[in-house]
Amino acid sequence: MIRAGKLSQRITIEQVGEARDAIGGVGETWSTFATVWAEFVSQTGREFFAAKQINNALDCIIRIRYLPGITAKMRVRMGSRILNIVAPPIDVNEAHEEIKLMCEELRG
Repeated sequence: MIRAGKLSQRITIEQVGEARDAIGGVGETWSTFATVWAEFVSQTGREFFAAKQINNALDCIIRIRYLPGITAKMRVRMGSRILNIVAPPIDVNEAHEEIKLMCEELRG
């Protein structure tokens, strides 16, 4: 079980949807799925090459209380930072008490 004192970051989990514009085109839009308290468990920085450009990626694990419905197609917003969820959420010990989210933040 997660101790409340460790959940010190307020995050918003967002889900993607579609929105039509004025001329009938379809675009991607993000809406709030849930706003919860979270803990960053670990972070590692690394550089990699993509499209002939060096990008920095920040890999981290975010722990939250159990919340059903989260998928790897969602993302996490923490202030102005956006982190992509890169793997299916992990229900720790399948106890429905804690979820770990594997996330990656791209920085240009």
